[in-house]
Amino acid sequence: MAILLSPDEEQIYLANRDSGTVTRLSIRTGKPTAELKVGHWPIDMAFSPSFREIYVTNHHSSTVTVIDVARFKVARTLPVDPYPWGVTVRAETRGLKPPVDVLFTSHTYLNLLVKRDSLTGRELATLLVGRGAGRIVPSPDGKLLAVTALYSTESVPDKRPMPEVDLVSPDPFVVESRVFLPGANLVRGGAWTSDSRVLILPVQLPRNVIPDVTTADGWGMGHGLAILERSGQGFSVRHVMLADAISSHPEPHHVVIDEKARRVYVASYSASRVVALDLDRLLSLVRGWPAADIEELACRLDLLHDYEVARLSVPANPRAMALTKDGRTLFAACAFDDTVAVIDAPTVKMTKTLDLHPRQPEDPVHRGLKLFASSKPWFREVFACTSCHPDTHLDGLANDLAVDGLGRNRVDVRSLYGTAGTEPFKWTGSNAGFYSECGPRAARFIARSKGFDNLELDDVVAYLRSLVLPPNPYAGDKNLAEAQERGREIFFRTVDTMGRPIKPRDQCAFCHPPPTFTDRRQFDVETASNTDTIREFDTVQLTNLFMSAPYLHDGGAPTLEEVFTKRDLDDRHGRMNDLAKEDLNDLVAYMMSLGPSSLTTDSGAKEARSDRKGDHEGGYPR
Repeated sequence: MAILLSPDEEQIYLANRDSGTVTRLSIRTGKPTAELKVGHWPIDMAFSPSFREIYVTNHHSSTVTVIDVARFKVARTLPVDPYPWGVTVRAETRGLKPPVDVLFTSHTYLNLLVKRDSLTGRELATLLVGRGAGRIVPSPDGKLLAVTALYSTESVPDKRPMPEVDLVSPDPFVVESRVFLPGANLVRGGAWTSDSRVLILPVQLPRNVIPDVTTADGWGMGHGLAILERSGQGFSVRHVMLADAISSHPEPHHVVIDEKARRVYVASYSASRVVALDLDRLLSLVRGWPAADIEELACRLDLLHDYEVARLSVPANPRAMALTKDGRTLFAACAFDDTVAVIDAPTVKMTKTLDLHPRQPEDPVHRGLKLFASSKPWFREVFACTSCHPDTHLDGLANDLAVDGLGRNRVDVRSLYGTAGTEPFKWTGSNAGFYSECGPRAARFIARSKGFDNLELDDVVAYLRSLVLPPNPYAGDKNLAEAQERGREIFFRTVDTMGRPIKPRDQCAFCHPPPTFTDRRQFDVETASNTDTIREFDTVQLTNLFMSAPYLHDGGAPTLEEVFTKRDLDDRHGRMNDLAKEDLNDLVAYMMSLGPSSLTTDSGAKEARSDRKGDHEGGYPR
């Protein structure tokens, strides 16, 4: 859910992800006045410089919807590159008068920032940015676009993540600085101070290289703020925790700065909370901290009380906020209660809520969604399921789970899209289904808490079983059709390039048969590392691989090419060493196309069997 406040502060515009709509709310009446269908998964919005249009990125439709504000009608729909996320629009002269509006969009799985013609969507220029490109945060002086990144730029299983924030000059269109955030992950929407010197970003501070026995000490998962401040020709970086020894503000999704009141407001998504911080105390702390000890600053659990002013519980999962010009009213868009919390900012008290529609009884899927995105069932509310599976996807990290040995068997986080019917779960295949994956074992070994009760677990399982794969932009791509067909022939081949029979076990389709491209069994294909005590790993499904890098059980292969080269030197992971580079390119092109449209067209194979032995299909006894 994204939120915009009209210039006259009489209307609120909300992008509703699951319904694919934008709603207009009257602040005076507190009621919706219109709802407009846009695309699939609208995820961000921006006004044009004249405020006459709203640009909406539709993440799963690969389009931008342009709304005429006065008529509240769709003016045009612009086809763009796959999976757009961030959006902003600015006026550029280009030597012409009047100025021309230029559109900027970021693209999550292409790692691109694209400059476009705002009328046609035509690409004008592109820049490579951080991995998992997300929000675009324009500086107040108009000189920089800060492009955030969800994932670490480099994927190294036994190293801390290091995502980048790209500071881009819009004209000329160049990256002025790539600022790395050591130890951070999942960088989301932030805010600049009015002088464009300080940028504050919400971040996750994972402890994934430390065994998770430290969860009870606040080390299993951290959340905080990254504070970037101009220093010479670049930016200094400091991280602070949004937690103390007994509580946490997990999954900060958005930041708003009120310089009149000298406050920073943070939306804590999984805690369903808005937190007010003292801006001056926060900046004083980071500026005065010794440069030699900045790593310690990101770990301190005894400092939050120095800069926290107040915390306020709000409806479920605040994801975005907007502040009135006078700083007196803060609006928090609460995603899973379909409401806007209206907050009196000086007192940090909620005065009312603005509902998008009349309240309806919640079904099991929606209840499960809210539980999945809530930190309340977990130890000290330090994290939620969505901390490792944001939007039920993945965080791009490998973790050291203590249950199978300290410093051993580091495992990559897998996406949950389309996993129903691909049981068993875990890389070892030890969890028969969703009930064992999310039940007492998860509570004991990961959450260090009581976890979900039986009724809650039924709802969570209902939600997970409802998840479908998002569209695959490579499926049906005419420009790749010939390469994909050649790759398909390689994938299903039974003889090698020299005409020699390939043993069934060494054929791709033996372990990865359609339609889900997994046989749901475990094999030793010699991908184990020197820290693994386990040799046999679950056969992963191959659908939507374009959005699930890095690969293998330990996240040790940043690309599919490395799966078949560096991690398959002896042809134990399928017959590969006879392939030329061009053949490998074709195979990768085919595998990248495996997605929703290929589940029914690639083979006459029957749908994968649903063997739920031990999975308590009907739920736990009540």
